[in-house]
Amino acid sequence: MNPPLTKDEYMRQFQESIPQDKRKSEELNVYLAQQFDQLDQLTRAVSPDNFLENLPRILGIDAKLSLITELIRYDYNKLPINEILRIVETDYRVYFKELCGSNLSTNNNYSMVFNVI
Repeated sequence: MNPPLTKDEYMRQFQESIPQDKRKSEELNVYLAQQFDQLDQLTRAVSPDNFLENLPRILGIDAKLSLITELIRYDYNKLPINEILRIVETDYRVYFKELCGSNLSTNNNYSMVFNVI
């Protein structure tokens, strides 16, 4: 898969990764709409003056969306949508750290990727 070139392509890739049967979940659709809206607001407002403030928030949304695409594959009976969203909101801040194989107990302040808001 090629990396998305525009914000619309980026958002579309997440929407398309959700299985058809799970797209019917109102709770999931509301959550995704909130994340996409927040992403849209942050990217429209980014400037040299607020870049370092906005980037961790943008990375946080990216982590949330990535976690959703990983967890959404599970059966609803085993992992309902509300539980998926609870896990996402709890774990998104350490997602990139885990993805990179870093120890969660160590404090690594040297990369913006590890300082997600």
